[in-house]
Amino acid sequence: MENQQQVAIFAALAAMAKMCLCDGIVSDEEHDFLQSMIPAGSGLSVQALLDQVKGRSMSSLCADIPRYEDRFFIALRAYAMAHVDGHFDSREELVFSKLVVELGILPEDVVLIEQTEQSTEDVMVEEASPRLKSLYEDSSFVSN
Repeated sequence: MENQQQVAIFAALAAMAKMCLCDGIVSDEEHDFLQSMIPAGSGLSVQALLDQVKGRSMSSLCADIPRYEDRFFIALRAYAMAHVDGHFDSREELVFSKLVVELGILPEDVVLIEQTEQSTEDVMVEEASPRLKSLYEDSSFVSN
């Protein structure tokens, strides 16, 4: 895994962990979702990740992500984390709003993030949009 990919993955994990902590409760669903995102063999645990992000600002966790496509997927994963337990409260909404500003996510891409999350809740999920595919293909998250 190249260094840029590792930085992007850690930033996404950190943003998701920060989102878990914003309402003061890390639900079982949030814990399990975060666990599923930690790369195998990384030696990182959910608790260690949560401990690393406590007391740090979201901007400091995502400050060194130069690629827009990576920032987009960090925001997408954080938004998914906020919804994994079935509710999106005002604290999570505030943290997400700050995150998209910090990451410089375009307004139309915020809409795409929201639509993507809504489509995963539907029984019939439509094929990913061309914009989403393009962002993914140009990101550090794509497997080479």
